[in-house]
Amino acid sequence: MEPIKKQENLDIHLDSSNEIIVERKVTDDFNEMVKIVFWNSLGFLFYIFIIPYVTAQIFAIDETLVGLIIAAQPIGRLFTTPFVGYLIDKSSKKRLVLIGSLGRTISYSIMWVSIGLNSPIGFASGVFIQGVLVGFFWPPFNTLVAEKSSKFYRSEAYGKRGGMIGYGAIVGGLISFSIFNLSAEFLPGNVWIQYSPLILFALLNAYAGFRFYTKVDESLKFYTNPLITDSETQNTMTKNSKSKKMIVGFLFLFLATMVSAMNKEIGDPFIQIFMLEEVFYNTTWVMLALFIARTISLILAPKLGIMGDRLPPLLGISILSIIGALLTWFLINTDNLIIFSLLLILDFAVAQAGSLIIQNLISRISTRNRGKIFAIIEWMKLLGWIIGPIIGGATWQYISPRAPFITSIFMELSLILIYYLAIMNLARFLAEKVRKPQKVIVLDE
Repeated sequence: MEPIKKQENLDIHLDSSNEIIVERKVTDDFNEMVKIVFWNSLGFLFYIFIIPYVTAQIFAIDETLVGLIIAAQPIGRLFTTPFVGYLIDKSSKKRLVLIGSLGRTISYSIMWVSIGLNSPIGFASGVFIQGVLVGFFWPPFNTLVAEKSSKFYRSEAYGKRGGMIGYGAIVGGLISFSIFNLSAEFLPGNVWIQYSPLILFALLNAYAGFRFYTKVDESLKFYTNPLITDSETQNTMTKNSKSKKMIVGFLFLFLATMVSAMNKEIGDPFIQIFMLEEVFYNTTWVMLALFIARTISLILAPKLGIMGDRLPPLLGISILSIIGALLTWFLINTDNLIIFSLLLILDFAVAQAGSLIIQNLISRISTRNRGKIFAIIEWMKLLGWIIGPIIGGATWQYISPRAPFITSIFMELSLILIYYLAIMNLARFLAEKVRKPQKVIVLDE
C-alpha cells in the first residue's frame, strides 16, 4: 500500500465503512480565532509572577494567606461557571468571550491601583473579580475550538491555541519584565511604574475582546463528511443515558479533573518562592527561569497536541503522570539554576501535553451539550485550584518547604488509577469516536 500523503490543513479519518476520508482539520476562520488569543495572553506570565511575588515580598504576608489570595481567582470563577455553562449552548459564545476579556481589563486595573496604595485587600479583590468575569472566557472559547476542528485532530487544535498563548506570553513577558527590572534599577520604590504593564495589558485585553467579537463567525462549524456519522453512538448515548457505568465514568472524570487541578496548584504557585527562599536565587534569575520554562512549554503545544492525537488517552496520561512525578522529585533536589530551568521546561511541557489529551477526550463526550460539559469540568477544576494552593501553603508553613511538591508527586501518580476508571467507564458512550482503518481511500479536499 502506498503511504498516505497529508496535505496542509487536511484530516485523514474513517467513514462508516471503516475507510479513510480526507478533509480539512479546521474551519477557515480557526487560525484567525486562535490568533486573537495572542492579545489576551500578553499579561499571563506577568500575572502569574506578581501574585505570589507581590503578596509575599511587598505585602509580606505568610504562605497560607498567599495561598488564599491565589485561590481568590478560582473562587470567583466558581460563582459564574454554572451560569456560563447554561449560556454557552443558549446564547452567543462571542459575547461571552468579550465579557471575559473585559473582565481582565477591570481586574488588572484594580490590581495595579492596589499595589500602588499597598492594599492587600484591594489586590485580592482584583484577583477575585478577574475570576468572576474571566469565568465567561475559557468555557465558550474551548467550545468554539471543538466546534471548529476535527475530532481526529482536536488535541492539535487545542495545541495551536496554546501556541498562540506562548507567543503572546513571550512578547508580554519581554515587555513587562523589562519595565519591571529597569524601573527597579533606575526608579527604585516607584511601584506605579514598576507594575505599569498591568495597565497596558488591561487595554490590550479590551482590544482583543472587541477584535474577537468582530472577526469570528461562530455559525461556521467544522464540516464532517456526510459519509461519516456518529448517529449510532448518539443512539447509544440516548438509550444508556442513565446507565450506572456512564454515571460512574462521569464521577471519576470529575474527580480526576479536580485532583489534577489540585496537583498543579499545590506546587506551581510556590515554585518561585521555593527558588527565592530555599535555593537563594535572585529575583531576576527566578523571573528569567520561569519565563523561559513557561513560554517554551506553550510554544511546543501544537507539537505536543500532534503527539496527543496519536496516543490512546489512558496510555498518554499514564506515561505523562510518571514522568511528571519524577521531574518534580528532581526539581526539589537540585540547586543548579540551569538544571532546575531545564527540568522546569520539561515539567511544564509534560503538564501541557496531559492537558491537551484530556481536553480532547472531554470535547468528544457530547456534541449537543459540549458547552455544559466544559462548564462542569471547569467547575471541578476550579475546586481543585481553590483547594490546591491552600494545601500547598499550609504544608509549606507547617511541615516544610518541600512538602507541597512531595504531596504533588503522590497526587500525580494517583491520577493514573482515577483516569483509568473514568476512561474505561466512559469509552463506549463517547459521541465522537476514533476507529482504526482497514483500508485507505484518499479523496481530494
